[in-house]
Amino acid sequence: MSSQPSASLNPQQQRFRQAERLRLRHQRNHLLPDAQLTASIQLANQFSALRIYKQAQTIASYWPDDGEIFTGEIHQRAWAANKSIVLPVIQANQQLQFAHYKDQDALSAGPWKIQQPENLAFINDDAIDLVLVPLVGFDQQGNRLGRGGGFYDRFLSRCKNAVAIGLAHDFQHIQKLPAAEWDRPLHFVITPSTSYHCR
Repeated sequence: MSSQPSASLNPQQQRFRQAERLRLRHQRNHLLPDAQLTASIQLANQFSALRIYKQAQTIASYWPDDGEIFTGEIHQRAWAANKSIVLPVIQANQQLQFAHYKDQDALSAGPWKIQQPENLAFINDDAIDLVLVPLVGFDQQGNRLGRGGGFYDRFLSRCKNAVAIGLAHDFQHIQKLPAAEWDRPLHFVITPSTSYHCR
């Protein structure tokens, strides 16, 4: 079970989260490409072994940015298994909506310079089975440290039936991460070496 988050974060908790955000972003941005690629293959092995992956048809993924672990291996395996991949698009109201992404589809920079499909064929939220969530840090209860925009917390509050799965390097694990009431805990976190079942 996830820990019960406090209504808001006190100044000490806010400073801790910000310090961890800076530390972990710096660490992952200094990984060599070969290390990133190896980690992404190991993570894809962990992910594709999950029963929920085998049962899923539509996977909301993301295009990595800011040193986030590569998702290309996950995409290739999903397409080979006749699963659909959709990628996030940030709307004017600061909400995420997901659009279909197929192999060889063109991508272009959207808001915040994050890559998104050029051809915006949007999908209904209730058609999504799994949501792969980028993160900066996480704890074993599924609490997530993001980049501070709140996009995924808002989306997961709206898309309650999908299983939320964080993707991370092993070093992004934090022993105890303070959370506020608006933070949406993850169901699973997958790293290159471990699958955490959080709730």
